[in-house]
Amino acid sequence: MKNEVKKVLLLTIFLISTMFSFYNVQAFTKEIDPKNYITMPEVINISQDGIATGTIYLDPQVRDYKIFYQRIDLSDSQANAIVEKNKKVNEYIENVNNQVQENNSELTKLKQDYDDALKNGATEEELSKLQSEYDKLYKEYTDFHDKSEQELEKLEQEYFDLIPEYTSSWTETKNESNNVKMDMNGYEGTLHFILWVKIENGTNTYYDYSGYSTEINNSSSDDKKDDDEPATGEWTDFSKAVFHLEKSGVSKAVLEISGVDVLKDSRYDLFITNNPSKPNVSDDMDDIKIILSYDSTSKTLKSADSEKLAEYIESNQDLYATVLEINVLNSNIVTYGNKLERYAESKYSDAFSSTFISYSADQIVTNFTHAKVNNRKMQIKVGKITDKSILQKIKSEDVSGFSDLLKYAKSNSAIYDETVSADKDDFYAIEYSAGDLGKPENKLIQLNGLENKEYYYLYVKPDDENGKYASNEAVTLAQASTYDNGDWYLFFYGSSDFNWVNLGGSTSTPGAPVDDTTAKTILPNTGSNIIIFVTTMLFVGTGLVLYKKYKNYNY
Repeated sequence: MKNEVKKVLLLTIFLISTMFSFYNVQAFTKEIDPKNYITMPEVINISQDGIATGTIYLDPQVRDYKIFYQRIDLSDSQANAIVEKNKKVNEYIENVNNQVQENNSELTKLKQDYDDALKNGATEEELSKLQSEYDKLYKEYTDFHDKSEQELEKLEQEYFDLIPEYTSSWTETKNESNNVKMDMNGYEGTLHFILWVKIENGTNTYYDYSGYSTEINNSSSDDKKDDDEPATGEWTDFSKAVFHLEKSGVSKAVLEISGVDVLKDSRYDLFITNNPSKPNVSDDMDDIKIILSYDSTSKTLKSADSEKLAEYIESNQDLYATVLEINVLNSNIVTYGNKLERYAESKYSDAFSSTFISYSADQIVTNFTHAKVNNRKMQIKVGKITDKSILQKIKSEDVSGFSDLLKYAKSNSAIYDETVSADKDDFYAIEYSAGDLGKPENKLIQLNGLENKEYYYLYVKPDDENGKYASNEAVTLAQASTYDNGDWYLFFYGSSDFNWVNLGGSTSTPGAPVDDTTAKTILPNTGSNIIIFVTTMLFVGTGLVLYKKYKNYNY
């Protein structure tokens, strides 16, 4: 009876901690890309001849689907209304998620109280009292969930009512680079629009969409001088420019250029090379150029296409920046040979995002810089930590604790040590997912012999393919939780389920003193929230989700 009650407590805590994590976005009586087959263009590029291009990516497992798209223009008032409603929805989701985290902590404490009472031989009456307290709180939180769900559905509907629905006028395209082409000639000033995408194979049809905004200054390509003529006119001074690479999001990067006063009628393209020589580039090299936009607040030029930049950074090579300036009449390389200093990649727990390992599902997501085109293998190693001095350092927040753990993980034995293929064509990160939430071709990580409440390391090292890619590795700390029915979990450092126990002796000794201090740093965590910023789009969503494959409100 006692074990049955304990299992009920565990199950209900897990359920309430995920209640606000799995909303499927509904609109126009159809689910919006429920399988995440479609990746919308991260940026729309507009060439000087007025043709806008972007790329719709399909998941590699999608076969024999036709692709269609259409553009629906928005007025300023429509765009502003969507942005404001989007902000309201995401603020509500964030507030609810914060409340759920607090609720989960209270339920977790009751679970711990019950475990302690059970371990110390409490009576049935005492256990029943604890169960009643839990049931009362759980009822309050489920009521909160129901009311919040109703409010969210109302806000969702208000949000989608603002989005213009697609029409019957579709343009068919192919599954290739720059498969979206739109004629922007005749437009001037700021343009807002919705890009709808439809894919179908005769049996299934899926839709997705995104919102964009752009400034258009049209000029005919006939007005440009021949490329062989020397560049004339006024050009931007880059003599005091400072180039700075910076990590962006989970696995992408941005380049900021400060110390530059831009010219009103100019635009700027960035090119990355592996040597300081002056390259031969032009503004129509869409496959390799990176758009630079000007941030008037910080007075810096910033790269808008982090995917292309990430591809260069992930490769093991020197990086040099070239900037091409384009005005209404001509283009000119205004600076080149600027050596870019790489940023330091994370090596410890902050190198992981939304990572969990369990008996039924695995998701190991690294924060290493990564581009979709670079498919990698990765070594995954999990082992028990028997050196209590390392654990004591980490617990006391000694800065050498994790560096010691990294050395320990590389040199000590493991209960799992395999080199696996990371998820293929993954735009998001170098990651491995398997089981209930993963790729069907990936095998679950089997951790035989886990000991309850003992500590383990997770070590990950992507394959650098004999120096082709920059070399990275990372380690984090986890605590095992095992159950009589064979279920098991690894709770990572930073999770509310991770607790420090007495490090002076065996952690599994009945009645041993317990230090239930939760690790303070918010790091990888079953139930960690992810915020995805699509910075080149007009409408940026900050919906919080447990599992990054699920859609958030990314306008």
